Amino acid sequence: MRNDTIKKNIIISLLFSLIIFFLWKSGILYSYSLSPVIKENRLHVFADWATPIKLAVCHKLGFNVFYPSSCLNYPFNYGNVLLYIPYFKLYENFYFFYIPIVICFLFIFLIVSIIKPKNFLEYLLLILIIFSPSSLLAIERGNNDILVFIFIILIVYFNSSKFNFLILTLASLAKYYPLALMVNFFIEKKRSIIQILVTLLLFTMTLGFFFYFTGESLELIQNKMKMISPTWGNQFSIRGLSLVLKKLKHFDYSTVLFISYIFFIFSSIVSFKIFQKSNFISKVNISFFEEKLFILGGNLSIAVYLISDNVHYREIFLILLLPFIIILKDNFKIKVFKYLFYFILFRYIFFIFSNYFIMFKKYFTFLYIKAFSDIILVSLLTAICVIMNIKILKQFTKK
Repeated sequence: MRNDTIKKNIIISLLFSLIIFFLWKSGILYSYSLSPVIKENRLHVFADWATPIKLAVCHKLGFNVFYPSSCLNYPFNYGNVLLYIPYFKLYENFYFFYIPIVICFLFIFLIVSIIKPKNFLEYLLLILIIFSPSSLLAIERGNNDILVFIFIILIVYFNSSKFNFLILTLASLAKYYPLALMVNFFIEKKRSIIQILVTLLLFTMTLGFFFYFTGESLELIQNKMKMISPTWGNQFSIRGLSLVLKKLKHFDYSTVLFISYIFFIFSSIVSFKIFQKSNFISKVNISFFEEKLFILGGNLSIAVYLISDNVHYREIFLILLLPFIIILKDNFKIKVFKYLFYFILFRYIFFIFSNYFIMFKKYFTFLYIKAFSDIILVSLLTAICVIMNIKILKQFTKK
């Protein structure tokens, strides 16, 4: 990236940051996009960032942090490795204020840097991404998924085996779901089958060692998942429609979930045929930056969407897929990706519009549309991701 481009991206990122600060300081953010975290009559910013640090302090004081306690009325549902975060009360502002501010600014800067808008529609997309409910919620809460987002970009950018191994290990120990990023071992550089298998074995052994060392276990992980009740509102999960219909219309949860999976599979197969016919894969080089971002971001987004309940801030991982879609739309002039780009653009507009009416006007009908559009979008992205993963598998078997 050239120096003038970096300076331009920093200026744009600072402008976005100042606007978000104004929206927060003036209270507009809490009137149109998200609900504040209020405890003891105090507004808590970066609440998600602060929680694991506070729970680590409680753990050092001898509290059982895996259940709500008098130390902090919130169970610990992260990887046990975070219980060993060093904390020094003298630097309290540094931990709870300055670090999350720097991380959130870096998050905005990296979004601007990877989108690289060139025309009006792409600048509009960038604005919609930054001010989407998922991005604003992640920034205001200081959610740890921002770190995973940053790590993915750093993994692709530096392409260093040792650095990638370290980052993937730490991320998987802290949040579990980054295990979906193991596909990076197949694409970060050319390796023989034996080298890849040895890397995967070493990765598994390293995780196993730290799980044992930190007291992690399958039973404990299952308990952590049970302690957190899924939210039924703006979900980013295939379970979203089931949760909404169960809550509002008293539909059978399992039946709706089964239908959702069937519709998702059907849409993915149809999309697979359409994208396969476009023959976009012949133009793809999986060693390029945007392609790698799509593969890692796609595998992760699809995995969390299908497997777990997610608050909608986890949609930030979808941003990683957009640079490659823009390239296919602009550079290769593939019409189907132009339509996909427009669909994503209008979905962001709808999300910003519907989130306000859902949160503050209680027009819950929009939740059905949001959940349905999520299934459509993720099925489209799944089809592309499957085609690209097949290409990776073919290259792997040729070795």
